[in-house]
Amino acid sequence: MASAELPSLKLADKASWAQWLAQRSTTSHGIWLIVAKPKAHAAHSVTSLTYADALEEALCWGWIDSRTKRLDETTMTYRFTPRGPKGTWSKRNVAIEEKLIAGKRMHPPGLATIEAAKADGRWAQAYDQANVEPPADLVEAIEADPNAKAMWEVLTKTNRFLICLRLQSLKTAEGRRKSVASWVENLAQGKTPQPQKKRPQSTDASLADASPES
Repeated sequence: MASAELPSLKLADKASWAQWLAQRSTTSHGIWLIVAKPKAHAAHSVTSLTYADALEEALCWGWIDSRTKRLDETTMTYRFTPRGPKGTWSKRNVAIEEKLIAGKRMHPPGLATIEAAKADGRWAQAYDQANVEPPADLVEAIEADPNAKAMWEVLTKTNRFLICLRLQSLKTAEGRRKSVASWVENLAQGKTPQPQKKRPQSTDASLADASPES
């Protein structure tokens, strides 16, 4: 199901999110979950549910977050869906899940995703988001396009990481070549995996006004 088709979900707190997952984690295709910003004052926010708590509860049930969007001064919305059978794992989430296992908080659907990842090697191959390096073929293609290079230089760490991660998941050389070309074209047009405010002082005036894909 496309992201835009997923319903928005607003819950009061962590307990409500845990209850929702217990009832619907095996039947829902996913939701856009509204969470409080880290520095939002509880009295001014529609929810006390934080991203950290939302992620932990989701992992317990075999769900994972992906994209995020800003709503207002006190809230964000995160896309949460059941983890796919071939989805990659981050070292951060591996560490969180190990903590959840030790605390006996995991539920059968969450444990099943871990066992599947251990069986096919994805658990051991977990990536480190903080230290991801752009591959040489992507760098070379970006360097050849001035507008793509200008956008890459102001790209947020999260957007750089998401591009590299998606390239890493490709299995064939042809698929990778097409993906690199597509990302360079998107960057040249000012399009990014997640929206960002910072834009380059581009050689192409239209780039500064381009709206990123959501």
